[in-house]
Amino acid sequence: MKIQEIIQALTGHAGEHIFAVWERPMKVRKSVLSLVTKRVTCHVRSGIDFARLTNVKQGIESGERGEVQSLPWGQWAQFPLWITHKGKDYIRLYPQSFGNIPLATEYFIDGIPAEKSAVEPLCLASEFSERETPDCFTVTADYVIAIGRNELPTAQRILATIEEAKSRLERVQVNA
Repeated sequence: MKIQEIIQALTGHAGEHIFAVWERPMKVRKSVLSLVTKRVTCHVRSGIDFARLTNVKQGIESGERGEVQSLPWGQWAQFPLWITHKGKDYIRLYPQSFGNIPLATEYFIDGIPAEKSAVEPLCLASEFSERETPDCFTVTADYVIAIGRNELPTAQRILATIEEAKSRLERVQVNA
């Protein structure tokens, strides 16, 4: 999606739970020629001032973390939604607050669905390191497929169209 479409979808929904889908290329080993991608489908929040998050405030009060600093890279194009850095646009998102809806992660090798176990040997170890859920994360705007309060039906249609196209491609390849 274009950054302006994303900003339009997020404006007026600060702190609300929204639906998001993004897909990005994964970092692969030098010998790998295939395009390996990861698609994430989840609920997130946006439009939040990081310094106002309860766990951030509590961490500062308890001494577990320091005061909130400026961005470690990039600059705000539109606080607190849009960051620019080296000519690229990014959106700042926050994990859902209710925690009972897991995110869905799908992997693809050259556009064909693949299991995580098939993708792991192709990718750098850093792609699969175990991490705690961050307080916030930044997504490259170009990787966003769908985002917004009412995007679930739209995203489902987009994903169904993608799956149908892949299915047709597989049938053509089998018949060739």
